[in-house]
Amino acid sequence: MDVGPAARTHREANFVVYHSGYESGTFEGPYTAATAEVGVNRLIASLERAGIGPNENVYAELGTTWWNVMRTPTQAAHVLGKLLKHVGEDNVVWGTDCLFYGSPQPQIQAFRAFAISEEFQERYGYPALTKELKAKVLGRNAARLYGIDPVPPRCDFSRRELAAIREELRDGDRVLGPTTFAAAADVREHHRMEVSTLA
Repeated sequence: MDVGPAARTHREANFVVYHSGYESGTFEGPYTAATAEVGVNRLIASLERAGIGPNENVYAELGTTWWNVMRTPTQAAHVLGKLLKHVGEDNVVWGTDCLFYGSPQPQIQAFRAFAISEEFQERYGYPALTKELKAKVLGRNAARLYGIDPVPPRCDFSRRELAAIREELRDGDRVLGPTTFAAAADVREHHRMEVSTLA
């Protein structure tokens, strides 16, 4: 509720709203007057009341939110559609909270494969999830927000230079730790003995 007024008062600052106001245990449907104070809608209502439009100084971050809604396509379409429509296609940024949920790859794949139906686009004014729009959400929006060049400079080298690098690193890529079954068994036994003496 405080985001809109704060963003209006401090237009020189950017506000990144983690989880986009999502409330676990609440079903996300369309934005209506009756649901304006629930979940993501609360953020949208706050922005509207404060006169903060799409693509201004408020950003909606998707960490945990996408992880929660990606299993329910209707809910996922409403969350993404509402954020893209009201917060702005340039101001929705990717997040995964992968520290809690493990590798983000399944979330990324689900997002890349996801589509908002034409029916929802027509009925609610949600944008189509084009390849370009997904690229913006997956990184380009955040890169712009944080002032990061999204295209790193190329690292060019010749085959001869690559061979020289490999020769220099020949000892640098050796296998560390036990390399045989017997050596691995020794490590396990040593660890078991250390643990038993500590107990």
